[in-house]
Amino acid sequence: MHALRTLTLCVASLTLTGLAFAQVPAKVSAKQSVKPAAKALGAVAAPPPAADGEQLMAAAVTLYGQFDCEYDQKLTVNKHPAVDGYIEVTLGKQTYLMKPVRSTTGAVRLEEVSGSMLMVQIPSKSMMMDTKMGRRIVDACKNDEQRREVETANSLGINSPGQVQATADAGAVAAPPRR
Repeated sequence: MHALRTLTLCVASLTLTGLAFAQVPAKVSAKQSVKPAAKALGAVAAPPPAADGEQLMAAAVTLYGQFDCEYDQKLTVNKHPAVDGYIEVTLGKQTYLMKPVRSTTGAVRLEEVSGSMLMVQIPSKSMMMDTKMGRRIVDACKNDEQRREVETANSLGINSPGQVQATADAGAVAAPPRR
Protein backbone atom coordinates (compact mmCIF):
# COMPACT_ATOMS: atom_id res chain seq x y z
CA MET A 1 0.00 0.00 0.00
CA HIS A 2 2.85 2.35 0.91
CA ALA A 3 4.55 1.65 -2.47
CA LEU A 4 1.34 2.48 -4.40
CA ARG A 5 0.95 5.75 -2.49
CA THR A 6 4.59 6.72 -3.16
CA LEU A 7 4.21 5.88 -6.87
CA THR A 8 1.04 8.00 -7.10
CA LEU A 9 2.78 10.97 -5.49
CA CYS A 10 5.77 10.64 -7.84
CA VAL A 11 3.54 10.54 -10.94
CA ALA A 12 1.54 13.54 -9.70
CA SER A 13 4.75 15.43 -9.01
CA LEU A 14 6.17 14.68 -12.45
CA THR A 15 2.90 15.61 -14.14
CA LEU A 16 2.73 18.96 -12.38
CA THR A 17 6.39 19.66 -13.08
CA GLY A 18 5.91 18.72 -16.73
CA LEU A 19 2.90 21.04 -17.03
CA ALA A 20 4.81 23.87 -15.41
CA PHE A 21 7.66 23.49 -17.88
CA ALA A 22 5.28 23.09 -20.82
CA GLN A 23 3.69 26.46 -20.08
CA VAL A 24 6.97 28.37 -19.90
CA PRO A 25 7.69 29.74 -23.38
CA ALA A 26 11.04 29.08 -24.93
CA LYS A 27 13.25 32.03 -25.71
CA VAL A 28 11.06 34.64 -27.46
CA SER A 29 12.69 36.67 -30.21
CA ALA A 30 11.92 40.32 -30.79
CA LYS A 31 9.83 39.43 -33.86
CA GLN A 32 7.65 36.96 -31.97
CA SER A 33 4.94 37.86 -29.53
CA VAL A 34 3.54 35.87 -26.68
CA LYS A 35 -0.20 35.27 -27.06
CA PRO A 36 -2.38 36.66 -24.29
CA ALA A 37 -3.30 34.07 -21.66
CA ALA A 38 -7.00 34.19 -22.56
CA LYS A 39 -6.31 33.22 -26.17
CA ALA A 40 -3.73 30.62 -25.24
CA LEU A 41 -6.22 28.94 -22.93
CA GLY A 42 -8.97 28.95 -25.59
CA ALA A 43 -11.27 31.60 -24.14
CA VAL A 44 -14.74 31.56 -25.62
CA ALA A 45 -16.29 34.82 -26.81
CA ALA A 46 -19.58 35.80 -25.22
CA PRO A 47 -22.61 35.15 -27.42
CA PRO A 48 -24.14 38.22 -29.07
CA PRO A 49 -27.28 39.76 -27.58
CA ALA A 50 -30.63 38.36 -28.71
CA ALA A 51 -31.90 39.79 -31.99
CA ASP A 52 -34.95 42.04 -31.94
CA GLY A 53 -37.83 41.90 -34.44
CA GLU A 54 -36.25 44.38 -36.88
CA GLN A 55 -33.03 42.39 -36.97
CA LEU A 56 -34.91 39.12 -37.51
CA MET A 57 -36.83 40.70 -40.42
CA ALA A 58 -33.54 41.92 -41.93
CA ALA A 59 -32.06 38.42 -41.56
CA ALA A 60 -35.11 36.99 -43.38
CA VAL A 61 -34.43 39.10 -46.50
CA THR A 62 -30.65 38.65 -46.45
CA LEU A 63 -29.20 36.77 -49.41
CA TYR A 64 -27.35 33.62 -48.37
CA GLY A 65 -24.94 31.24 -50.06
CA GLN A 66 -21.81 31.63 -52.11
CA PHE A 67 -21.04 34.92 -53.85
CA ASP A 68 -18.63 35.21 -56.77
CA CYS A 69 -16.80 38.54 -56.68
CA GLU A 70 -14.40 40.47 -58.88
CA TYR A 71 -10.83 39.20 -59.23
CA ASP A 72 -12.01 35.59 -58.68
CA GLN A 73 -12.68 36.19 -55.00
CA LYS A 74 -15.47 34.31 -53.25
CA LEU A 75 -17.35 34.92 -50.07
CA THR A 76 -20.01 32.94 -48.27
CA VAL A 77 -22.97 34.21 -46.27
CA ASN A 78 -24.58 31.77 -43.81
CA LYS A 79 -27.01 31.99 -40.91
CA HIS A 80 -25.23 31.81 -37.56
CA PRO A 81 -25.45 28.18 -36.44
CA ALA A 82 -26.41 28.97 -32.84
CA VAL A 83 -27.97 32.46 -32.64
CA ASP A 84 -31.04 33.47 -34.68
CA GLY A 85 -30.81 36.80 -36.45
CA TYR A 86 -27.02 36.80 -36.84
CA ILE A 87 -24.99 35.98 -39.91
CA GLU A 88 -21.51 34.68 -40.60
CA VAL A 89 -19.69 36.08 -43.62
CA THR A 90 -16.57 34.20 -44.68
CA LEU A 91 -14.01 35.80 -46.98
CA GLY A 92 -10.88 33.74 -47.49
CA LYS A 93 -9.89 32.29 -44.12
CA GLN A 94 -11.60 35.03 -42.10
CA THR A 95 -15.15 34.71 -40.75
CA TYR A 96 -17.04 37.75 -39.49
CA LEU A 97 -20.06 37.76 -37.15
CA MET A 98 -22.53 40.20 -38.68
CA LYS A 99 -25.77 41.83 -37.59
CA PRO A 100 -28.27 42.42 -40.45
CA VAL A 101 -29.91 45.86 -40.67
CA ARG A 102 -32.49 47.03 -43.22
CA SER A 103 -31.89 50.46 -44.72
CA THR A 104 -34.52 52.94 -45.85
CA THR A 105 -33.49 52.26 -49.47
CA GLY A 106 -34.22 48.53 -49.17
CA ALA A 107 -30.58 47.52 -49.13
CA VAL A 108 -29.47 45.09 -46.44
CA ARG A 109 -26.48 46.08 -44.35
CA LEU A 110 -24.52 43.36 -42.60
CA GLU A 111 -22.58 45.14 -39.85
CA GLU A 112 -19.75 43.34 -38.07
CA VAL A 113 -20.64 42.99 -34.40
CA SER A 114 -17.16 43.73 -33.03
CA GLY A 115 -15.26 45.37 -35.83
CA SER A 116 -15.25 47.59 -38.84
CA MET A 117 -16.46 45.32 -41.65
CA LEU A 118 -19.66 46.12 -43.50
CA MET A 119 -21.35 44.15 -46.28
CA VAL A 120 -24.06 45.83 -48.34
CA GLN A 121 -26.50 43.78 -50.41
CA ILE A 122 -28.52 45.44 -53.17
CA PRO A 123 -30.53 43.64 -55.89
CA SER A 124 -27.74 43.74 -58.48
CA LYS A 125 -24.63 43.06 -56.36
CA SER A 126 -23.03 42.98 -52.93
CA MET A 127 -19.84 44.55 -51.63
CA MET A 128 -17.78 44.35 -48.47
CA MET A 129 -16.04 47.35 -46.96
CA ASP A 130 -13.70 48.18 -44.11
CA THR A 131 -15.31 51.27 -42.57
CA LYS A 132 -12.27 52.22 -40.49
CA MET A 133 -9.97 52.24 -43.49
CA GLY A 134 -12.68 53.69 -45.74
CA ARG A 135 -12.19 51.25 -48.60
CA ARG A 136 -13.88 48.38 -50.34
CA ILE A 137 -12.44 44.98 -49.56
CA VAL A 138 -14.31 43.17 -52.31
CA ASP A 139 -16.88 44.35 -54.87
CA ALA A 140 -19.21 43.10 -57.59
CA CYS A 141 -20.19 40.03 -55.57
CA LYS A 142 -23.22 38.16 -56.91
CA ASN A 143 -25.05 35.05 -55.84
CA ASP A 144 -27.51 33.16 -58.04
CA GLU A 145 -30.49 35.31 -57.01
CA GLN A 146 -28.66 38.55 -57.87
CA ARG A 147 -27.59 37.13 -61.25
CA ARG A 148 -31.23 36.25 -62.05
CA GLU A 149 -32.36 39.74 -60.98
CA VAL A 150 -29.87 41.37 -63.35
CA GLU A 151 -30.83 39.03 -66.23
CA THR A 152 -34.54 39.75 -65.70
CA ALA A 153 -33.92 43.49 -65.62
CA ASN A 154 -31.89 43.29 -68.81
CA SER A 155 -34.55 41.22 -70.59
CA LEU A 156 -37.24 43.74 -69.60
CA GLY A 157 -35.10 46.70 -70.59
CA ILE A 158 -35.05 48.04 -67.05
CA ASN A 159 -31.95 49.97 -66.08
CA SER A 160 -32.13 49.23 -62.35
CA PRO A 161 -32.53 45.61 -61.22
CA GLY A 162 -34.28 46.89 -58.10
CA GLN A 163 -37.15 48.05 -60.32
CA VAL A 164 -37.89 44.48 -61.46
CA GLN A 165 -39.70 43.64 -58.21
CA ALA A 166 -41.44 47.02 -58.10
CA THR A 167 -42.69 46.48 -61.65
CA ALA A 168 -43.89 42.96 -60.83
CA ASP A 169 -45.58 44.19 -57.62
CA ALA A 170 -47.46 46.87 -59.58
CA GLY A 171 -48.74 44.23 -62.00
CA ALA A 172 -47.25 46.01 -64.98
CA VAL A 173 -44.89 44.44 -67.44
CA ALA A 174 -42.49 46.90 -68.93
CA ALA A 175 -41.99 46.61 -72.67
CA PRO A 176 -38.40 46.69 -73.84
CA PRO A 177 -37.42 50.11 -75.21
CA ARG A 178 -37.41 50.59 -78.96
CA ARG A 179 -34.04 51.04 -80.55
